[in-house]
Amino acid sequence: MKIAVIDVETTGLRPTRHDRVIEIGVVVITTDGEIVREYETLINPKRDLGPTEVHGITGDLISQAPTWRDAAGGLLTAVNDAEVIAGHNVWFDGRFLSHEFAEIRRPLQIDRTLCTCRLAGGGTLGRCCEEYGLEEPQHAHTAIDDARATAHLLLALIHENPDAVEKVCLQAPIQWPNPDGLGSRTLTRKASTAALRQQPGLIQRLARSVSRNNALNYKKTSEQDYVGLLCSVLEDGRLDQLEEQHLADLASAHGLGLETLECLHLEYLQNCIEEATADGVVTAAEQRDLDRLARLLGIPDKELDSAIQMSLNAPASNREIPSVPCDLEGQTVCFTGALQHRVNGQVIKRSLAETIATEYGLIPQKGVTKELDILVVADPDSASAKAKKARDYGTRVIYEPDFWRLLGVNTS
Repeated sequence: MKIAVIDVETTGLRPTRHDRVIEIGVVVITTDGEIVREYETLINPKRDLGPTEVHGITGDLISQAPTWRDAAGGLLTAVNDAEVIAGHNVWFDGRFLSHEFAEIRRPLQIDRTLCTCRLAGGGTLGRCCEEYGLEEPQHAHTAIDDARATAHLLLALIHENPDAVEKVCLQAPIQWPNPDGLGSRTLTRKASTAALRQQPGLIQRLARSVSRNNALNYKKTSEQDYVGLLCSVLEDGRLDQLEEQHLADLASAHGLGLETLECLHLEYLQNCIEEATADGVVTAAEQRDLDRLARLLGIPDKELDSAIQMSLNAPASNREIPSVPCDLEGQTVCFTGALQHRVNGQVIKRSLAETIATEYGLIPQKGVTKELDILVVADPDSASAKAKKARDYGTRVIYEPDFWRLLGVNTS
């Protein structure tokens, strides 16, 4: 008998409340321990991605991923000979699978299931693996790694309790939907990350239109103009072609050479690093922000890592960055996505974000209208309806960490 061990990463916990699958990993095994095949892909849900701090999937990582319809044919090909679905808390994965297939009008009835959490007597996947002397997932909340760990745990549980398979056989076998007309595109997390790293950053693209200036002789006002524009266009955590062209035009107008720009970009990044390391720690959210910024600016990973380490090793007194709040009093603000930062150790959920904004004189709004002043996005590449509407309206969009920085709120 073949078993499809499945794990999904999702935007939230409730498919009936519009939460969606954003990554799926499958390991097909036989009851005697053979690994038949594996399957994995990111899924673009065409909405915000929920708790990025949990699953680690960001908008840029998923922007080129297939939708469920575009990927479902390949998934069905991978599992078509499996008679049982297994998972750790398999009811969770099963609910999302059924919902996603229902959304594309391919109903899936799941009767035969094996739950490693129930068979092991409860506990997280990592703890159950530890109890059975198995390796924990290499990267927790990465669908394929969780599926692999669950598969090994399931085999250990079946060895201990062979009756579990006999009992599940009393249920009707899985009847998988027809894959005809469905796509088979895949994009793994690893492939997407590699593709992003290979994309030329801003400084590499500017090299095509800006001359190299070894003397680095530039006027202070020119430098300030360029950095000011750079701060403005990066405020939403993204760079579009028009913003990039504005930077190139300004650099050319002021006669700023490529090496000058390289220095300005590195200095800009260094300032952000000093802010992130002011408390002596770089959180996962801060690391993601810095990785993204370095990629946008065209600064190599090694240079970023070295700068972070140097800042962390600096005396504590040198790491203290004075907070210079920006006056946004009286402006309306709306938030979208699962906010990722903390204040005083507390996760900034939507209600807390609105409370803080109110304390600083802003006026929180629930939706995006043409009159809205600011939309704060948890993910720069958010595909939420609010983000799309704000960009259509030309509303000022600010990336979450930059918003707190503008207010002078110390976050981690």
